[in-house]
Amino acid sequence: METEIKNIIQEFLGKTGFDFSEVSSELDMDSGSFWFSVQSKDSNFLIGKDGETIHSLNYLIKRFLDKKYKDKTPHVTLDINNYQKAKVDKIKTIAHMMSERARFFKSKIELETDEFI
Repeated sequence: METEIKNIIQEFLGKTGFDFSEVSSELDMDSGSFWFSVQSKDSNFLIGKDGETIHSLNYLIKRFLDKKYKDKTPHVTLDINNYQKAKVDKIKTIAHMMSERARFFKSKIELETDEFI
């Protein structure tokens, strides 16, 4: 299944006309989801402003997979030049830092949603 999904992503990106050099995959054993990393020189176009394009690409790939696998659609995340991985790491760092702060001060900590962007 992983190889099929990788081929779908490569074919899809190939039809967009954007230059990409590598698609690598990784299975998250905890969640059972696939993480596909794409390396590209055209990352600004593939990611878009505030990640809008990469979110759209993820949606389109999910729709392709929904059609192909019907009820057994795997959870897939497409990442361009580790953009999404960096965002996830930033959120984890902020969450850890704030939990330590809350523990130290023994009080609730509120976060603004724009801190995660």
